[in-house]
Amino acid sequence: MEFEKVYDGMLAAPITVNNLIIGEIIWAGTKGLFFSFAVLCILAAFRVIALPYSLLAPLVGFLTGLMFATLSLWITSFVKTINHFNFYFTGFISPMFFFSGVVFPTSNLPGYIQPIVEIMPLTHAVRLARAVCTNSYKFSILIDLLYVIVFILVVGFFAIRRLRNRLVN
Repeated sequence: MEFEKVYDGMLAAPITVNNLIIGEIIWAGTKGLFFSFAVLCILAAFRVIALPYSLLAPLVGFLTGLMFATLSLWITSFVKTINHFNFYFTGFISPMFFFSGVVFPTSNLPGYIQPIVEIMPLTHAVRLARAVCTNSYKFSILIDLLYVIVFILVVGFFAIRRLRNRLVN
């Protein structure tokens, strides 16, 4: 955005700022879908997961890609230099990876960390992916799905709003 001016070049074409940002978000969701499908194919080939049940995993990957695209674009709207992304990755993404159930179950974490775990977006995506791949659906999965959808809509709204102002000015 700052160095290569790619967005400026795109805005010289007949598209709007909203089209550009929403396209970026959908592109990230599509990448999540394809990468999830690739992992699904490998796991199915080695019979780690049962195929009929886990075919919804790429859709979870799509939603996860949308969710993190909106979050990253919102963070991008605040960042002044590329070096400031280090704070985002080391202060938020790395701890979220360890405390959201990717590495070990969140039930093993201390009780005082549990509310923080429930706020992190990756926790809900991990629960959705596990439920789809293991065919173990509970009512709480609907809450996780609702969290992901609301997160995409709310953070996406603020990301589009802030980035539109930054790109136009």
